[in-house]
Amino acid sequence: MLVGYGVGTGNDLYLRLLARHIGKYIPGKPIMVPENMPGAGGRLDGYCSFTWAAIKSARPNWLTDKQINVILQLSMAKHPELPDVPLVADLARDEASRQIFTLAFGAQKMGRPVTTTPGVPPERLAALRRAFDATMRDRDFQDDAKRNGLEADGPITGAEVDEVLRDIYATPKAIVQRYEAIRNER
Repeated sequence: MLVGYGVGTGNDLYLRLLARHIGKYIPGKPIMVPENMPGAGGRLDGYCSFTWAAIKSARPNWLTDKQINVILQLSMAKHPELPDVPLVADLARDEASRQIFTLAFGAQKMGRPVTTTPGVPPERLAALRRAFDATMRDRDFQDDAKRNGLEADGPITGAEVDEVLRDIYATPKAIVQRYEAIRNER
């Protein structure tokens, strides 16, 4: 049993998208039971929308005690620590479903992007991007993140964020409308 909660939340939307557009059995037996889900009482077979970084930092015992099986990545790029776990697009039943997944999960590649205001002069934008990229590569910064159970390796560059956004904005209107119809269900 997979349970969505909070109608209209990402968790609820992701489950509805999966139900309509995978059309395939996902091998494995999910056994994740979120501690913070009231009433689960051991009856929940799966949970959708918990990031790998969040599991590692907030619930590391789920991994060390082998309490969960990760069966699907809701992203368009594989996490390096999960090379054998399929991506959602790998299981799309057709091209339209793959495009809907790209629209829904494409932004996952950006994580939590750092932004600035529109109209920033190109030279200032380039300097901000260089400084950010240098910080992400800084050994002390990386060590501090690891000490605090945070994932900071592998953030994408500003140019890669631009590419993700271009791909999302290039989604055909009919696909956007299908996605919106699912997202707006109540």
